[in-house]
Amino acid sequence: MLAGPEVEGEACCEEEDQLIEQLPPPEALKLPVVVKYWQEDEAAIEYFIKASRSILTAISQATGAQVDIEASNKRIRITSMEQWQADNAMERLSNVHSYLVSTFYLALLMQAYDLIPTI
Repeated sequence: MLAGPEVEGEACCEEEDQLIEQLPPPEALKLPVVVKYWQEDEAAIEYFIKASRSILTAISQATGAQVDIEASNKRIRITSMEQWQADNAMERLSNVHSYLVSTFYLALLMQAYDLIPTI
């Protein structure tokens, strides 16, 4: 009677070994992540640091990519699961940067000509 359960146990272990052997290696299970860095010039990051955080949040929500400022490296990190999301975020950052720069210089001109009060 003891031979029966041992045989069943051995068969069970053999099946488990086969299942384990069929698993892909752990590195094959890792999800691909796309990481890009947006950096126009040395001063470009300052516009985003001074601007509302809601601008970067809106870009994240619109593209599906995570957008974070790396102030110490003077760049913005974009992390995504999809290449097209990262590319979309990069494009939107460039567009918003152009707007922030033009708005900043417009405000300076208006200040220079006393069209708005100084801050």
